Amino acid sequence: MVLLMDSHIEAQISTNMNDILLQAETAKVTGNLKILNEPKPVSVHYWNNLNDTISWKCQIFKPGNYLVKINYSLDKELTGGVMSFIAGDQQIIAAAEPTNNWHDFRTFELGVVKMNKAGNILVVVQGIQLPHTG
Repeated sequence: MVLLMDSHIEAQISTNMNDILLQAETAKVTGNLKILNEPKPVSVHYWNNLNDTISWKCQIFKPGNYLVKINYSLDKELTGGVMSFIAGDQQIIAAAEPTNNWHDFRTFELGVVKMNKAGNILVVVQGIQLPHTG
């Protein structure tokens, strides 16, 4: 899955033959989060509260191990952020690595989730610790 977070979040989960792309424009956001069309690409902005979430309902067509990647930007002055990625009953905790600036989107591998069966799942991304200026 690929997941877009913060200034830009897009998530992707993939196995050798099955990719699931979760895009910002199809996400459900809570709290202060907003999905904006500018600057391109469509992205999620204003992630400044640990209660805010980004979520998608998606279908797993094939059981297996899925590599989770996330595409986002985070200003280089902000450090220490930690996020939670939950897919069904699987969870990955990962650091939010800074990029150069808010317009420098990069893809990071978060880890692997094991989907034991095909079917519908809920995918949720949430902050565990907000980044701060170093």
